[in-house]
Amino acid sequence: MKKQAQHQDPASLSLLSISDLIPDLQVVFFWMSNSIEILYFIQQKAPAYTQGIETLDSKGSKESLLSATISANEEAMTILEEVIMYTFQQCVYYITKSLYVVLPGLLDCNPFPVDSSEPCWRGGTGFPEPVRRVLQVFQGSQELLQGYQVHPEVQAQMFSYLFFFSNVSLFNPAHGQG
Repeated sequence: MKKQAQHQDPASLSLLSISDLIPDLQVVFFWMSNSIEILYFIQQKAPAYTQGIETLDSKGSKESLLSATISANEEAMTILEEVIMYTFQQCVYYITKSLYVVLPGLLDCNPFPVDSSEPCWRGGTGFPEPVRRVLQVFQGSQELLQGYQVHPEVQAQMFSYLFFFSNVSLFNPAHGQG
């Protein structure tokens, strides 16, 4: 609970990194992935099982059993859809909070320097520190999505949100400076 309060405190935003979030996000990604799989199962496989119920009894009790089964399936699907939406929103929320901390560094650094005298390129090889931090957020997110076998369409949707957030976060300040 204390960790969650720290993540929501605006003063601690500078402390929010993807590596701090990953342990908490693992649980959320786990539930999102499993909820998607269960929802898919109910949507695709449950109708075949309810057809089996129709042939169970010819005395009329099948109707009440079938009706109860359909009602339970609909309720389960509604709850699972809510769980999926909530977990997706929470993942996007916390990952964008992490991006919010690292994205401004991209505007302070030239990722394509003429020489190695640029401050953010000194003492390092590969990517400059601000670029490395942003890539770390995207890489951590991708590893969570793939590690918990989140459906590819949901992965694409999540990255659409993250890229949109990144574009807006970088474009608006850059546009204001010009």
